[in-house]
Amino acid sequence: MTAPAKRHIRLSELRPDGMALYRETHDPHVIAHFTVPGEPESKLRARWDTRRANDVTTALRARRFARRGSRPVTPKQTKEAELTIGWLFRKAVGPFRPDRTSRFGVQALFVCHPSRPRDGDNLLKLILDALTGVCWVDDTQVDEQSTKTVYAYSGHKTVVVVYRLPDLAVAP
Repeated sequence: MTAPAKRHIRLSELRPDGMALYRETHDPHVIAHFTVPGEPESKLRARWDTRRANDVTTALRARRFARRGSRPVTPKQTKEAELTIGWLFRKAVGPFRPDRTSRFGVQALFVCHPSRPRDGDNLLKLILDALTGVCWVDDTQVDEQSTKTVYAYSGHKTVVVVYRLPDLAVAP
């Protein structure tokens, strides 16, 4: 069985400035559409565990980061939010194995409280990391990302749409 030929497109075909998203010009193949209830969570920075590292791998990793005897630890709030997003994806899709070869796009809408302004990049980073190993193998497979943050006093939620991109090659 031969691999399908790549369809070459020119950037000028998409939009005059060449910056159109695939979903703006085509009907994408949606894999999942789900809502995470509650106030959107941001990806928090990893904290350093200052206790002595007791295994060799962790000690080597700690030396690489120039913090002898310490290791990075993901905050509990971030871990719980990532698990919730992963389970909601599985609930929306059903049985799904992470795809190694496909390219993906993610569209996210964040409805936040006005008293807690958020950075859209950190909000999206949490979603991308949560779906790593669940939808894709590595978040470098996500070629299109689109976020919108809306501020409201009620109805806080995160709406996520994950879609598969075709194998397109851009002609020079």
